[in-house]
Formats: sequence, C-alpha cells, structure tokens
Amino acid sequence: MDGRQRRALERALTTAVAETDGRPVTATLCDELDADGVDRQSLAGEIARLAAAAPDDAAAARDRLVALLEAEDEAVRGYAALALGILTVTGRDDGAALGDAIDETDGRLHAAASLVSGETPTHTDEINTQLSGMGRRLDDEPWAAGLAVLALSVLANESAKLRPTGISKIAAGLGVESPIVRVTAGRTLASMAADDPDSFDAVTDELCAALSDADADVRATASATLADIAELTEALEGDEDRLTTDLRPRLADPDGRVRTRVLRILTAVDAVDALPAVRPLTDDPVPGVAGAATTATERLEYVSGHEVDDGREWPMAGAGPAGTNAVAAGDELGTRPTVQWHLETAGDIEAPPALVGDIVFLADGNGVAALALADGSERWRVESDTAIETTPAVVDDTVYIAGDAVISALEADTGERVWRHAMDEPVRTPPTVSDGTVYVGGETLSAIDVETGQSVWTKSVDDRIVGLAVADGVVYVACDKRVVAFAAANGDQRWETDIALEGTIRSAPAVADGRVYLSCGDTLCVLAAADGERQFRFDTGGRLPASPAVADGTVYVASADGSLYAIDASTGSERWREALGQAVTGPVVLGDTVCLMTTDGRLHALSTADGSQRWESTPDAVGTEPAIAAASGRLCLGSDAGLTAFGADQSSWTASITGLLTGFGDGPGEQ
Repeated sequence: MDGRQRRALERALTTAVAETDGRPVTATLCDELDADGVDRQSLAGEIARLAAAAPDDAAAARDRLVALLEAEDEAVRGYAALALGILTVTGRDDGAALGDAIDETDGRLHAAASLVSGETPTHTDEINTQLSGMGRRLDDEPWAAGLAVLALSVLANESAKLRPTGISKIAAGLGVESPIVRVTAGRTLASMAADDPDSFDAVTDELCAALSDADADVRATASATLADIAELTEALEGDEDRLTTDLRPRLADPDGRVRTRVLRILTAVDAVDALPAVRPLTDDPVPGVAGAATTATERLEYVSGHEVDDGREWPMAGAGPAGTNAVAAGDELGTRPTVQWHLETAGDIEAPPALVGDIVFLADGNGVAALALADGSERWRVESDTAIETTPAVVDDTVYIAGDAVISALEADTGERVWRHAMDEPVRTPPTVSDGTVYVGGETLSAIDVETGQSVWTKSVDDRIVGLAVADGVVYVACDKRVVAFAAANGDQRWETDIALEGTIRSAPAVADGRVYLSCGDTLCVLAAADGERQFRFDTGGRLPASPAVADGTVYVASADGSLYAIDASTGSERWREALGQAVTGPVVLGDTVCLMTTDGRLHALSTADGSQRWESTPDAVGTEPAIAAASGRLCLGSDAGLTAFGADQSSWTASITGLLTGFGDGPGEQ
C-alpha cells in the first residue's frame, strides 16, 4: 500500500470512527510508534498530517499526543507539538498542554510553540518582525515548518493591518515540497477563512493552484477556503471566466470533498458557463456532491435565465471580436423551428449576416442592407462601388463594412455614411470592432479609429492574413502557417508561433479562456493566448473547413470526415462525436444547442451536452455553400439563393418574401 492509498484509508477510517464512536485512528497510529522496527519519524509525521486532515480525530486522542511531547526523538516531539498546535489553531484545544510543555521543548520548537499556545506580541513592529522570521522557516524540516505556519496564523490574527501579509506567507506554504506542510497550510487557511474570510484577495491564485495538488487533503482544504471566500466576500466577483476554466477539471476530482466545494464556489460566483459540467453531477454517487450539484444547477439556471441581453447578438463575424461563433440563447428556437421567411437577393451572400436587436445587416456583394428580423422587410439599403463580401460589424449604432480596399462606417438607423477610409491594399477579413477600434487585414494588419476613421497603426505580417480575433487587449492574426499576436493599443508584437502541421489555416481563430483555437488542415490546434505556447492538438479524419465554435469550456469542429466533434477546451479530450455528413457550414452555438448544415441540405441542431439531436430541418430555399449566423432565438442562412430565417413562432412571421426593392428584386415579396 503506497502513501496515497494509506492516507485514503485513514480518511475513510476517521469518517467511520466519527460515525460509530470507535477508537480514533490517531490513537492507533500512536500505538504503532511503540512497535519494533517502525520508522518513528515517518509515522509521527503521518500523525501530524492526519491532525491537519482530520482534526476531530486527533482531538479525540489529545492525551496520547501530549504524551509524545516527552519522546526522546526530536522529530517525534516536533510532530506531536505540530499536531497539538493544529488542534489549538482550529479551535479544538485551548493550547494549555502545549503551553505547559514549552519550557521542555527545543529551541526550534520554542518560539513557534509559544505563539501557538497564546504567548503573542501586541506591537505592530514586533509582529512584523516575527512574521518575517516565521516566513523564512517554511523550507525547514516539516514539523518545524508546520509550526511556523501555525505561528504565522496567530500573528496574522493579532494585527488587522498585517493580516494580509500573514495570509500570503501561509499561502506560500501551499507550494513547498513537504505534503505535511502543504496540508497544514491548507488547514490553517481554511480555519482562518471560516472565522473571517476577508483579506484573502491576494492568495486566490495560490489557492486555485493548490486545487491541482497531488495530495487530496491539500485540494480539500484549499477548496474549502475558496468556498468560504466565494460565499462570504466579494473577492472572487468578476473573475467567473477564469474560475470556470480553473475549476471545471476539478469537478471530476476523485475526492468528493473537492467536488462538493468546487460546486459551492461556482454557485457563489454565478458561473453560468459551468452549467454543462455541473448538471451531470446531480447523479453523483456521493450524496453531498449530488446535493451540491442540484443546488448549483438550480441557481445557475435561474441566473442564466435572468441575465441581461449582452452576448445574445451576432454583431460581427464570429459572433464577436473573439470569434467564438457562440451566443447566449436568449429566445429559444424551440423543438421544431420552421422557415419564417426567405429573401431572394440580386447578389450572392458569401458571409453570415450580423444580427443586432431586431435588425439583420446583410452584405450581398453589391451593397449592404438592413432588414427587419421579424419579416425580412427592408429598412434601408446602400449600394457600393466595390464588392462587399464579408460580414458587417455593428457596434454602438454604427455599421462597419469592408469593400475591396475601402472601410466605411454607416449609421445603423439610416445607412448614411459616417466616414470612409481608403486602404493601400485589398481587405481580406471582415471588420472586427473592439474597444473603439476597427481591425482589418490583407497582408497588413490595420487599426482604425471608430470615431474618426483615421488610422491608429498598421503592421505588416509579410503574409496573407486569413482571419483575426481580438480579446483582452490583444489582436490574434492567423496566416497560412503561423499566428502572430499584437498589442491592440499600439500594434507591438507580443509573440509569433509557426504551426508545424500538414495543411494550412483557412479560417479565423477563436479566442476563449486564455487559449487560441485554430483549424489547420484536419487538426484543431490550440495555443496559449499569453505566449503562443502549444497547448494541445486534436486530429480528425478530414479537413476542417471552417473556424471552431467555443462555448462553456467545449470546442466544436466540423470535419470533412463527416463528423461534428465536441472537444474539452482545456484538455483536448473528446467529449462526444456525431456522424452527420459532410458539413457546408461551420458550427455555431446558440445557448445549449450547436447547429450546422451538411451537403445533403439538412440543418442539424444538437445538444451541446451530449450531441443528441434537438431537431433537424431540410429547407427548400437554401443554396450551395450557405453562411450561418444565430442570435436571440433566430437562425439565418445566407447563400447564392438568398437569405432564409428560421424561428420558433411562425404565426408572427411572414412565410416567404422575395424580390424586395432594387438590388434585392423589383417588387414586393409574395406571401
């Protein structure tokens, strides 16, 4: 039996003892110290470690621990003092026994044990000095380092001003080599957070990192601390995306304590993006986990249903600057959506429309038009002297369009021109708008001010730009064989990564949760957004013709092998795969539904959770190579046959509209 298995057995035994009033496991371990041939130091360390992992069990064997303070071996005395100190700091002992034995302890024990037993300084300068001294002991022998951790907690609680410093020094103990010290640090932080969860803002990164510790008790105590912080303070508010990314893998932790506490954290911060991973745990075999998952599901579903409309529109290519091809559900498509209207256009539609509010903004090659989403009636149309073949971007009541070597801004209400910016080369990407700047690319990446239409900066990439995405102040540019990242503010290059794969990149990247997702040949390639480091690759059986969609921790790619793949966005493992046939659109995600169209003319809608079919439709009026966009319960397909809109409530829509006005036809549509 290895150490990990032994500790798991000890945890199980302490639970059984607590429920049956049996003999404490700590007392049994103390008995083993008297056996011949036993490694007394290792066993004493296990006793101290068990005190941190299960303090109630150790408290029931307090007298045995007190007796060990008189042992001949220094390490055994040290570990006994550590175990008693843990009981004191966690409120299970008054420290009297440890205090009585202080005069008999060694020099390395004396200072820390004195603090733990209640002999604390009161002057800020003296507290600060001792904080520094104890912080330097974390790499000492485990029993001495553990006592230093406990002493730091006592000092931290003596001064509100220095409490954050003390907590930070304790959190440093989560990263040391000794598991005894790490568990002690975890238990100490958990106890402090339970009493007063304030002042932990600076250590949430260390606590999140500890959730990946090899030791289950470290993970359990760190997650307990984070749960109290999340539920009782505002320290984690606004950090839902990072937390969802960091915590999602821990929902599969083999330790039920960790799963339960992670669910509490996700519930407290309203991490609605974690819902797909939370729901399955309602059937967890551990009752506490299942109960926490049920509570989390109910809360997150309520929050999701009452969120504001942000993220429920498709304002530009890729559904937003980050190019995730995913939007929140808004109004549902229903279980059997139907064609609400169809519009025949004079020119071919080669790119998805933008869907904002109750308007569809559409480029058909000859111009751009605004149509009512409800029935396809025209609001306005602007002809262009250059071909417009990419998706418009609609932000803050302005429509941005790219035509050959010209970028134009139009008023969203009327189509009147606001400004026009002439480029030195053809534009190959749709306009992407983020934080007051329009970004477009050809062989040069250009940044244009949204207010004035003036150039902010340009950067040559010495290659054809296939697509781009903007997230967190960085512009990610995909070329045929490489990705380059630039600072959005000034164009300074952050990093460049060559994609050493067969095939080329043919579509824009998607950026989510600190990663860049690319379709290259028949492979999904994933890079770290921070530095371009390769994270993982996922190979399919055929070419990936379109950009991936990313939502709720899952990446969706349609392969020429006829399958739609759902891939874990952080690990690269396959979640599910459905054979649908050759795709002619990339996948788009609308809430908990992923949609795409195949060459046989079928429009598929699958559950994001497991790939099961939600519905399927075979519309008559969709041409070849359609482009797809979805928002607010509406799905639009554009092609050489025109624009088709799907929705759930046909009674409020016009069944079919054709030939609207000049450029879209010569007369009103037919019912």
